[in-house]
Amino acid sequence: MDLRKRLDIGTAVARPSYLAKLNQLAITEGRAHDFYLAWADASNDAELKEVMKFVAIREIEHSWAFKKRIRELGYEFEDGPCALCDEWHALFASEASDIDKFKGFGFRSPDELPQDDFADLFDDMTLDAETGALLGRFVAEERDSATMFLHVYQRMLREELAQA
Repeated sequence: MDLRKRLDIGTAVARPSYLAKLNQLAITEGRAHDFYLAWADASNDAELKEVMKFVAIREIEHSWAFKKRIRELGYEFEDGPCALCDEWHALFASEASDIDKFKGFGFRSPDELPQDDFADLFDDMTLDAETGALLGRFVAEERDSATMFLHVYQRMLREELAQA
């Protein structure tokens, strides 16, 4: 028997304070799937296409995992807007150079990843263990994806410099 149930822990749980964050992550990750595929389609760079397609799969998986977790918590996912996602989709689908797209996405220095705001996901002391584990995997994969992007960005900058 589950120890939490035996101890009657969490049987009368209030609406989780982090539910809105999970919902927004599900929205954003679903949109990210689309804008990474748009970038892959707009690029002529084989390595970038492969990275974008790989990361797009991660993004849709994250979206579905957050939707599933919301459901497990007894709530329904609510779709909504993501203005920044719309901006990125427009940029990534455009004819801008891949380097300009990276810069528009926050990549500046070829030596460091853009700053992320994932650490605050763990500030909520009411976060349950299962949701915390899901968020931990999400953050690790997001940072790994950013590292993959940085690798491609660095190569493209080197190639641009060599052509100059």
